[in-house]
Amino acid sequence: MIDLPETHPWVHTRLNHAGQFTVQRSAKIPFTSLAADHAIEQTVNRQSKTSGGVRGITLTRGAVQRWVLAQPAKAAVLEKCEMMAGIKDPEDYKAKDTGLARMKSDEKHIERLSETISSMINPWNSGLDSLVSISSGAVAAQPIQQSLDQAYCDGEKALTEFIEERVVKKTTDVFAPIKQQKLKTFGTTTKSTSSSKDEVKSGRSLFGRMLVVANQRKIDLKNLLTYSLSSVSLPLANAEGSGLNKTTKADLLKELETDCDSQTADIDSLYNTALIIDAMALIQALPRSQIPTTFGELSTKVLHVINSYSKMYKAKRVDFVGDNYPRVSIKGFERSRRTHGRLQITHIYKADQNIPKQWSKFLAVGQNKEALLEFLVQSWKSANLKEDLELYATSGATCVRYVFTNNDASPPVSEVPELHSDHEEADTRLLLHATHARAYGTVLIKSPDTDVAILCLSHFPKMNCERLIFATGVGSKLRLLDIGIMHIKLGSDLCAALPQIHALTGCDSTSALFGKGKKKCYSIFKNNPPYVEAIKTSVGQSFYTNKETMTNAIEPVICMLYSPQAKTIEEARYRAFCCNASSERQLPPTRDALQQHLLRVNYQATIWQLSLSAKIKPPSPHGFGWILQDEKLDIKWMENPTAPPSLLQTVYCSCKKSACHSGKCSCRNSQLKCTDLCKCDGCSNSDQDLDNAQHVSSDFEEDLDNFDG
Repeated sequence: MIDLPETHPWVHTRLNHAGQFTVQRSAKIPFTSLAADHAIEQTVNRQSKTSGGVRGITLTRGAVQRWVLAQPAKAAVLEKCEMMAGIKDPEDYKAKDTGLARMKSDEKHIERLSETISSMINPWNSGLDSLVSISSGAVAAQPIQQSLDQAYCDGEKALTEFIEERVVKKTTDVFAPIKQQKLKTFGTTTKSTSSSKDEVKSGRSLFGRMLVVANQRKIDLKNLLTYSLSSVSLPLANAEGSGLNKTTKADLLKELETDCDSQTADIDSLYNTALIIDAMALIQALPRSQIPTTFGELSTKVLHVINSYSKMYKAKRVDFVGDNYPRVSIKGFERSRRTHGRLQITHIYKADQNIPKQWSKFLAVGQNKEALLEFLVQSWKSANLKEDLELYATSGATCVRYVFTNNDASPPVSEVPELHSDHEEADTRLLLHATHARAYGTVLIKSPDTDVAILCLSHFPKMNCERLIFATGVGSKLRLLDIGIMHIKLGSDLCAALPQIHALTGCDSTSALFGKGKKKCYSIFKNNPPYVEAIKTSVGQSFYTNKETMTNAIEPVICMLYSPQAKTIEEARYRAFCCNASSERQLPPTRDALQQHLLRVNYQATIWQLSLSAKIKPPSPHGFGWILQDEKLDIKWMENPTAPPSLLQTVYCSCKKSACHSGKCSCRNSQLKCTDLCKCDGCSNSDQDLDNAQHVSSDFEEDLDNFDG
């Protein structure tokens, strides 16, 4: 092209001065010029490629070459024949882009494009210094922002290396694959990694090896079992050892309903009702197919759902109660673990902003739910419900009251200072609102959470409600539990201790004992009133209860769960092990691990005991069975070492010639006996009666009998 003026001056003149680098197929329609290659495709090539064209002659190489050379002439002849027959007129050519169908299609696409741009965030008016996705409102995490900020510099560096290695020095082939730049973007997710120090797995074969090593190094079996033998307390941890062991919370409510002969209320018997709704439970219960396109439409949808519930339960007042999501939270630990750290924060800027397609992931982030509740509270200030309804809605620590009427005006809005609270969980805040609404004939709390039912039974005498109903379940499984009648049937003492029992046997922020379900644990307390009194008076009364006092009070209950004959947790653990427990998860936790568990139980139970107070003011979880490091909460499983020092000292030798006689033997130098971990031949540093214990994992029961005898 550079030499075109000299080699083909006529072509250069036409292209450069006359502008004849396009083809005008019709003189009737202006602005329809096509690129030359496009015009060839629509004319000459079309005659030979489309149905009815000149094609399918032969596969012979020479014939194909002749056909290709003659193709333009054949196409021209064919076009002339069509014109002579009146089939085709070049002047009747119509560009597709000017057709009516194409114009309508383009208009639809422009409308969609306009809607999409309108739903995006104005990047010059977001009010944030951080990097934000204009399409979704998602805020980039710090590592992603740093990666994108460095993208240009990383690209320049990669280009310099490419030129240096492949062009200048030629140390790398120029066609060799280029290493991908692993930039982090908004779609990047982090993979969680786990590590542990001196972790000892608790499989059946490893228990046998531990026993053999312990015996060879003169460690008492009972003393050995006072240690967890793992970096986590496996009876209290989940299978991966990364979080709290969980159980089915609803089993406890089922047992309570059974003991009360399923005391349910008739929905027709409701009158003068105040309805207290768990906000996030309502939102999460919306089917994905019913989630609107924008946040503004979602606000209207939720408001109408609230109104429909008010009619269903004959409510004059409705409280829409949500959670708080502090940065450091005992419930936040489990939320973070379930999402494996793959959190995407999204800010809501306006009503016509599109809702994220991954709705469940959006709701998995506490900050997103907090922003959603705040948006709903603000948007309802200008809503026209056209119904008579008194609505209380919470956002963060505040509570707002709306008075909707049957007209087109926006509702009067006012704050409710007595309902401003620092409660983290809606579970406790629901009871605070129910107490505030006790002037109504019936107070109905609607929630799917067993925790709320337990708290209702425990606090019922102090709430002073004429009638308290707990609504749970959906559809045909909807149940209206009359809390007052259930409280009478269960007894005030048992009801008062239910929050402590629930926390001890596993809730959202505490562990369940592996293999010990709610039903069995509840049965023990129900049939042993002294245990009820012990847990009621020793747990949940203060954040700073002495852990030894709690342990001494709860120890008999744990022994009853695992070994009724045992007097101490150490004895129960030893007896359970001797009864052929196949893993440490089936044993009771050590006393040390139980104390940390009870600290977590007491922390949660104390918060529950303060449900009716607007200000709980809980201390930091750090030191209450939790560890706070760099604003991240982790579980403190134990304080003592995981195993005896001589067992953690994993010294072994590989003596082949000295038979472990010389000072080169690492076991002898450490004043330790050789064990099955050693790879020595003809060892003289081991006990004779255990020389043949090479297959302990397969002979576990026999070894256990020898050591127990």
